[in-house]
Amino acid sequence: MCNRLFYLDALRGFAMLCVVIGHLSLFCYKDASYSSLAHIVNIFHVNLFMMISGYFIDLGKLNIYKHLKILIPFFIFGVPYAYLKGYLPWEFLGNETKVGYWFLWSLTIYYISIGLIKFAKTNLVVGMVLVQGIFLLLHFLFHRTVMGMFIGTDHLWPLWPFFCLGYFLHHGFFSYLCRHKKAVYFLAGATIIIGSSLGEALHLFDLYWPSILLRLVLAFPICIVLMLAFYQGEMKLKGKDFIGKKWLKQIGGTIGTNTLQIYVLHYYLLLILNLEILGVLMIQNHLVGFEYIISPILAIGIAQVCVWISDVLHGLHFGFMFGR
Repeated sequence: MCNRLFYLDALRGFAMLCVVIGHLSLFCYKDASYSSLAHIVNIFHVNLFMMISGYFIDLGKLNIYKHLKILIPFFIFGVPYAYLKGYLPWEFLGNETKVGYWFLWSLTIYYISIGLIKFAKTNLVVGMVLVQGIFLLLHFLFHRTVMGMFIGTDHLWPLWPFFCLGYFLHHGFFSYLCRHKKAVYFLAGATIIIGSSLGEALHLFDLYWPSILLRLVLAFPICIVLMLAFYQGEMKLKGKDFIGKKWLKQIGGTIGTNTLQIYVLHYYLLLILNLEILGVLMIQNHLVGFEYIISPILAIGIAQVCVWISDVLHGLHFGFMFGR
């Protein structure tokens, strides 16, 4: 069942579009709080991406060298983009978010961590818990220090559980969830409803840590439900023809198999497009609600352009830029 890859490609493509949508608000509005859509996708989009990354980890065939190649696009695309944003090369690494490219940095540390767990030949669950404890300790010791921002502690501790969840989903847990999908949907729905209500109260009282932890609690059921929904969607649509099916499969497959290229290139497109003009027009004319239509269309367009640019670079034998 889990060997069926299209629903995973489609899910990965969906996650990538959510990432682009989340970043659109940063370039459209000077105050990202204008975007309710970005607020929604920011709850789960990166968590979903990290879960999918963990899903494809095979400890039996783990090749750390191959995984570390993601540092190639991290530096090749990250350093020039940081310079365009006014950062010097060493400031790029010292920035907590790596000027937007932090995901590749965190993923590199996760690959090294899972490799060390395998090398130590310790119990996998125990090893994962120990790594989580180390990430938390690093966060509390070095939060907002030069060392902490270099390591990227703000992102390491909250996303490691999703990386681990992805691994266990691939190794039997997803099959279990599929067999009990009704209960999963019910529990996930109840958690999301209750959690959203609590979230409003925590935001009202400006409680930082409880709010962060609640976002993580909300992200878990959302990510699991999305994976189940994409899998079930593929099963139900298999063999059925309807208007737009071919287009949906093409878009989902294209974006889902080029997420790295889209991730490293989309920042440049967002910088070039100068979307602040669009943001000002939407705010002045009270059209911010239309972002639920405009943002997905823009995200698909930006993703497709990134794929075309990637194809051109590969055609010119510059595929090494993406660590390929």
